[in-house]
Amino acid sequence: MSRTRNQLLHTAIVAALSFTAFTPMMASAQATNPDYLTNYPGTVVKSGFGLCWHTTSWTEASSAVDCDAPIAAAAAPVAPIVMAAAPMAAAPAAAAPVSASREIRKVTFSAEELFDFDKSVLKPAGKKGLDQLTADLAGVTYTNIAVTGHTDRLGTPEYNQKLSERRANTVMTYLVAQGVQGSKITAAGVGETQPTTKDCKGPKSKALIACLQPDRRVEVSVTGSQQVASK
Repeated sequence: MSRTRNQLLHTAIVAALSFTAFTPMMASAQATNPDYLTNYPGTVVKSGFGLCWHTTSWTEASSAVDCDAPIAAAAAPVAPIVMAAAPMAAAPAAAAPVSASREIRKVTFSAEELFDFDKSVLKPAGKKGLDQLTADLAGVTYTNIAVTGHTDRLGTPEYNQKLSERRANTVMTYLVAQGVQGSKITAAGVGETQPTTKDCKGPKSKALIACLQPDRRVEVSVTGSQQVASK
């Protein structure tokens, strides 16, 4: 019994001396790195798995790369992934309207309405018809007015050509006097070259003259500009 007591006393003394010797080392280690347990030379103590021993003052903010690599990596801020937006296709440009000229009105005057037979002086009845045309053009945007004189086939081609020109010029002059822009009106004669009749036959007579009446005419064609969408 006395021997057992002596052995226990010896063990207690050794443990006390070991603790006393270890305490300064731990205090010194904690003073060197208070967040990790270190040995006396100042080396951080690691477990068999390669992990460092933390002290009570350790926080994630004080993690060391060689001790807490997974924790340090998790604590490191991750740069946000910015997805670049795909460029939007530009909307197709609206097609600009373009101006296109077209015939917006065509008036045919009988030569008998405008002139006496084989004459190129306007009759009062003919002036009324041209006055009405002038009034109608007041509300129209036009780019050109073409006056064309026609005759029947009676007489020589040379004479008919000159007669058709005189009648076309007479109509043009009158329209300009009534306010039509002179820069936008033209006059021409085509004589007997553009007949509208086909079945008028026989020698010159009142019946033939009457049959050829549609060929004796003055046409007024009005061309205007209209905006249309381009393709």
